[in-house]
Amino acid sequence: MGTVYVEHHYPVSAQRLWRVASDMSSLSATTGGLVRYRGLPQGAVFEGAVIEYQVSLLGLTPWSPYWVEVMAMDHRGYHFATREWGAGIRQWDHDMRVEPTADGSVLIEAIEVEAEAAWQTPLARLFAKTMYERRHPARLRLLDDDGPWDLAEA
Repeated sequence: MGTVYVEHHYPVSAQRLWRVASDMSSLSATTGGLVRYRGLPQGAVFEGAVIEYQVSLLGLTPWSPYWVEVMAMDHRGYHFATREWGAGIRQWDHDMRVEPTADGSVLIEAIEVEAEAAWQTPLARLFAKTMYERRHPARLRLLDDDGPWDLAEA
């Protein structure tokens, strides 16, 4: 198993960033075409949920089932953790936190990846790093528009 760490800063409140980052509706828009989704649920998820949908890498691979179990979901503490598997992945543990900063917020992610075939794990780690890095500019665009994520600050 290998771990990928990603940290990105945003010029918006932690609450606003959390609403985009934790919303399944934004997933397709933030993967930069690396993964295509079919049957993806819309909206926020909750702790204990097991979500099943299908994925295709770059739209080139056959559709494969993929599962996400939400291990933790803390909307007040801006933290979630998932255990994921399917489509050649034995285990993909994703831990995400959003923290306020002096000039906005920071999103911190740790992703532990193990492919079904051991030799594929380094490739899966590289894929994860690429995908999570691509999410940053896409999230900036989502945060800048007046879409469903531009919710009033509480």
